[in-house]
Amino acid sequence: MKTAGSILCATAVCFCTVPVMGWSPAGAIETSTTEVALASADIEARLLAALPKDADVRIMLRDGDGLIHRLKAIAGSPVVTDSQWWDQITSNPELSQARLMLLGVASVAKTDAWSAVGSVLGDRLAVGVNFDDETGEPHYVIASLSDNTEVRDRVMQQVLTFVTGSNELKSNQIVPIGDAFYKSTNDGMIVFSNDRAMIKKSTGRANATPDARLMATVAKQVPADATIWTQVSSSFIERAIESEGNFSAKANEPLQGFLFGDWLHAIDNSRDGLAWLAVDDDSIRLSTVIDSDMPMPETHSGLLSTLSDGPEIWSGSSIEGYAGQMVISRDWAELFSERESLLNVVGAGQAVDFTSTLTSLLGGLDVMDDVLPAINGPINLIVARQNFESLGFKPNPQLPAFAMITPLDMSMTKNLALRLRSGTLSALSVVSLEMANNNQKVYAIQMGKHRGVDIVWSAYPEGDGNEDAGMSMLGPRFNFAPCTAIVDDHFVITTSIDLMKDLIDLQQDKTPSLEVPSAASGELLIESTGLASILQDNKEALIADEMLKKNHSRAQATQNIDLMFTLLDMVQDLTITSTPSESGSVVATAELRFNDDLLQINEDD
Repeated sequence: MKTAGSILCATAVCFCTVPVMGWSPAGAIETSTTEVALASADIEARLLAALPKDADVRIMLRDGDGLIHRLKAIAGSPVVTDSQWWDQITSNPELSQARLMLLGVASVAKTDAWSAVGSVLGDRLAVGVNFDDETGEPHYVIASLSDNTEVRDRVMQQVLTFVTGSNELKSNQIVPIGDAFYKSTNDGMIVFSNDRAMIKKSTGRANATPDARLMATVAKQVPADATIWTQVSSSFIERAIESEGNFSAKANEPLQGFLFGDWLHAIDNSRDGLAWLAVDDDSIRLSTVIDSDMPMPETHSGLLSTLSDGPEIWSGSSIEGYAGQMVISRDWAELFSERESLLNVVGAGQAVDFTSTLTSLLGGLDVMDDVLPAINGPINLIVARQNFESLGFKPNPQLPAFAMITPLDMSMTKNLALRLRSGTLSALSVVSLEMANNNQKVYAIQMGKHRGVDIVWSAYPEGDGNEDAGMSMLGPRFNFAPCTAIVDDHFVITTSIDLMKDLIDLQQDKTPSLEVPSAASGELLIESTGLASILQDNKEALIADEMLKKNHSRAQATQNIDLMFTLLDMVQDLTITSTPSESGSVVATAELRFNDDLLQINEDD
């Protein structure tokens, strides 16, 4: 299928339509051109029935023709066409040859290149893949139904005539195309496969019935506006887990078990996996569901807390240099009491060691008994660019500032606020002493107020580093100068005093809270502008790393890093949410939003 693959690949660079030429094929493929006017579910049922019944993976593309025209809009955007990396792609000799071939096929078929590929993708296109148990080689069947069979048949006539030299192709005749095979059925379906036996069994008959449970699941969970959906069988998931050899639903690290224990449980007891992608004018949404045969056990109840449990969540979006935040809701006291169900022996031991060490650092404030039970809402992590100009030094690399915001019920533990202030002062003193013992520059620990809020904060004394070198370049640890405060019953830890002051200002000025899905247990937000500014601070280091690790010239490394910034310019933000359920199933959704309506199609196209 090398020729056909090259033609399809070339659509990525074929961003201009071609003049229409006369069409005078020597013959015509014997296939029905009757309009496919079935309901969407019926079309998908027919296509799924043409796939192997035991397929490891099934994929359904909806409205491939429309998707191709969206890609055309992207390819025609100045953001793409004016970039250096696009010039690299379009100047690739193999792609240029394939593009010319596609243009030739399309023009003889009396259409343009985008419409040619869109007609082959059709109204619905299904893919079924089985992976060989021994070699892992994929054996696939691709089946397509099109509303525009007239254009599609003209295109395929030209492709097959070019490949086979024959113009006497009949319905259900299996035709070799490179390493693959092709056939068209007598009721409008076209089929590709790299396995002759599989394509021979494939049928387009209207009365064929696929997996009824799969169709019911798709109808229930996959929204109508989804562009593509895919299903992974439970047997394939099981084989994949077995091939890893060391997979366990019990994590060997506390962070892994406490953050992803719901996913580990779902995967370990999976029935099947389902994912779908929806494309709008300015965004792409990807959702994934892992169905579990076993409900979430009582020993995992700490994982079922939601983002709506507790006070409003602070939003850092108005902070200068804001790059994103992550909020996660857990019943932390329950999780630590359930640790032996979520973690293996090593992980459970690490969890105990962590709480014991933190208790010692906080001057005896017991984390297990005094702090964890008082947490009454989602923990909030905020990331923002740091400005080192006022500090007189620049670390290498220049990392962002971090903040962790934990809501607390102060009535749960006697004098909790006072003991936290005292404990954090003790912890900073211990850390500074350890730095001194290692002959490192130590923190200058200070206490003060900002807008009436007490702050315990640290800083490197002025002049640290090489005083004669101006903005001297120092090691990574100089990115971090811990600060703590209690703000409106929230215990706040930051790695810079500037970020602490910004957060206090947010609360004092009553900045609107973060809007989150109420049923979700976790959400990650990434703001591309802030992320790009952090990366820009480290551009020279990124270029040097690219040169060192990939043995690239400086010009080539710079071009690759510039490509990364070009792609970031296209993106507005990324949001990822995770939602567990008592049934044991979990759902993750990722939404990528673009700037300037990148995916919007011009009405004149």
